[in-house]
Amino acid sequence: MPKVGITTTIPVEVIYAAGWTPVDLNNLFITSQDPRGLVEEAERAGYPRNICAWIKGIYGVVLAHSEIKTVIAVTQGDCSNTHALMETLALTGLKIIPFAYPFDRDR
Repeated sequence: MPKVGITTTIPVEVIYAAGWTPVDLNNLFITSQDPRGLVEEAERAGYPRNICAWIKGIYGVVLAHSEIKTVIAVTQGDCSNTHALMETLALTGLKIIPFAYPFDRDR
């Protein structure tokens, strides 16, 4: 099963139905042997020092895990820097799938 990175919690049933395996990029970042190195990798790539460390860590994690070729990035209700993350990961050749929860809910 191909692996797809996710930037935050989403309905994984759709991922499983597509025959993919979801990979929580946040968990890969915080359980890494060298999370600081992942952040520094993003800074070497041009991310500013004052941007969210989570975004930089996710960037570094994706680059460190070459088996992840696709990332589903949540664009609303999450860090606004996710848009920059999507753009920079797309520049590396990864497939990016934006995901947005509805602004308001219907009942």
